[in-house]
Amino acid sequence: MPAKYRKENCSSSVRDFFTDRWGREIIVTGTHSYEWSVTIRSHISITSIRFRTRIEAVKLINELKR
Repeated sequence: MPAKYRKENCSSSVRDFFTDRWGREIIVTGTHSYEWSVTIRSHISITSIRFRTRIEAVKLINELKR
């Protein structure tokens, strides 16, 4: 029987941290397969985008890493 994960038992952690070509810091946090967040921090502002799944977040992350 496959293991089932419960959202309340999973902790959110930093999954990736990098600087894009414009010098913005990109911080990727995630809670297993439940919720992912990409935070873009520049000298002027901080923007946080939430995603329902890792797959959706990876699309944006790949664009930012180019």
